[in-house]
Amino acid sequence: MQFMQVLDRGNIRIEIWERGAGYTLASGSSSCAAAAVAKRLGLCDSSITVHMPGGSLAIEVDENFFVRMTGPVEKVAEGRLSDDILGSGHEAIGTVDGIQYRTGSHVTSQGVLDLYRANGWSSVEKPQQLLSALLGSHSLVSAWDDERLVGLGNAITDGHLVVYYPHLLVHPEYQGRGVGTHLMRMLMARYTGFHQHMLVADGKAIEFYRKCGFERAGKTEPMWIYAGHDH
Repeated sequence: MQFMQVLDRGNIRIEIWERGAGYTLASGSSSCAAAAVAKRLGLCDSSITVHMPGGSLAIEVDENFFVRMTGPVEKVAEGRLSDDILGSGHEAIGTVDGIQYRTGSHVTSQGVLDLYRANGWSSVEKPQQLLSALLGSHSLVSAWDDERLVGLGNAITDGHLVVYYPHLLVHPEYQGRGVGTHLMRMLMARYTGFHQHMLVADGKAIEFYRKCGFERAGKTEPMWIYAGHDH
């Protein structure tokens, strides 16, 4: 609830009471609402400064009543979330065609090994290192059919310029249903604006990654020291 006083055609003063919070020193949404009402009633012009006990905001209301708010930003506090608040370490972000997609580390050793074994990946021969590597990734996304892990992807990064996608795999029974594409989009969305996105692709995966926006890395040659046997 807001109480509004019109000072002149470019300035109003408001007092705010919010349900569940009580008296409020300042509010952006309240400022926008009050300014729009003042403009609608013909009491103010399009440019309105809203004065509150906690500060002032500049509101622009155009002829279609689209509202733009500008004002100062100040740091008022900082803190950390405890593990109790963070919960189980994963977040379900949506379900598409019966497949639930999650972010975070909620994967089991058995589910990971079954998935890698079904795809013939040699890293399954080092189960402890594989699970530790996945859980230590900067990003980990997964796809689930009920409680069955059917897809997984991860990313490692310097946090600023370069991101590398080591693993992306989908259980053979679920391939061709868009699961891999959805997982890749989830990963890439987190690193929008990064200077370089990198991965290694071979066989049928090359065309898949082309559709995701990747291309051959100029005149470079891929080089590695690799202990596996599946490439």
